Formats: sequence, C-alpha cells, structure tokens
Amino acid sequence: MIVPNSRHPRACAQCGETFTPKETTQRYCCQPCYAKSRIGSGRPIEERFWECVDKNGSIPARHPELGPCWEWTGYRNPTSGYGQLGGGHYVHCLSYQLNVGVIPEGLVVDHLCQNRSCVNPAHLEPVTTQINFLRSDHPNAIAIRTGRCKRGHERTPENVRTERRGCNV
Repeated sequence: MIVPNSRHPRACAQCGETFTPKETTQRYCCQPCYAKSRIGSGRPIEERFWECVDKNGSIPARHPELGPCWEWTGYRNPTSGYGQLGGGHYVHCLSYQLNVGVIPEGLVVDHLCQNRSCVNPAHLEPVTTQINFLRSDHPNAIAIRTGRCKRGHERTPENVRTERRGCNV
C-alpha cells in the first residue's frame, strides 16, 4: 500500500504529469502546480485567481441557459473535487465574493450547474445548507424531492421507518 506522503511516483492531480513528491505537503500535484496554489507568492489573490480560470468551459446539461462554465484549471481537492487556492480557499466562494459580493451569513454557495470546478458567478447562488443538499444527486435528496425511496416505492407515513431510516417495503 502506498501512503500519501511516500516518495513513490504518481500522476499530478492537476496536469497528469508523473512526479515524485519531494515533501509531505506536496502530495497530490507536481511542483509547478503545487507552487501555483501556494499562499505567499507575493501577488494579490485576485491575480492568482484569474490566471487559473478558463472561461470557455462546457455548457451545463441541467441549465444550458446559464451559458458556459468557467473552469478552474488550478488545484482541485482530490477528495471533494472543489477548486482551491492556497490555504484552502474554495475558489467558487472566492469567485462569488470577487464578482458579486459578500456571501450572506449562514448561507453556502451552490453550483446551479452541478460542476464543482466551475467559478462562473452566474452559476453560483448563496443558499441554505438544506437547499444545497436537496439540489444534489445524493440518494436521500432524490428521495425527498421525488417522494419515493431509492427502490421507487412511494414514501408514505405507513412505509417509512423512523427509528432506522429507510423504506419498510
């Protein structure tokens, strides 16, 4: 088994080039991609943000009327798929703040296009955590939206368990 901070060659999460990690903090991407995402480069965060944005992305299947996604070409968290810029700043939140304004307290930024690497402010909307979840493709969110369990049974008070979640049918 290869541990995350080992010195075995691996493919960069960003550009796909093979590299050997030189330090434990450089786990998922090659040195050029790692350097791009680091804080303290001396340049304003806005400048570093815009150099990693490709405004010619794909048209979202769910909402083609929104126009093309602006793809984040910088570092993406390999676990969540969200773009990040040095120090863990989520770039979709940064994009919203740079282009629209402050994210209201208690709200999260939702991708209307369902593309986690999109930073187009027209595709971003601040919503509650509950609404963000209900818009997702999670099986429980689909069940709540459709009124049916994952097996297609209608959710009624008689066939929904309360002590353990799930369908009695």
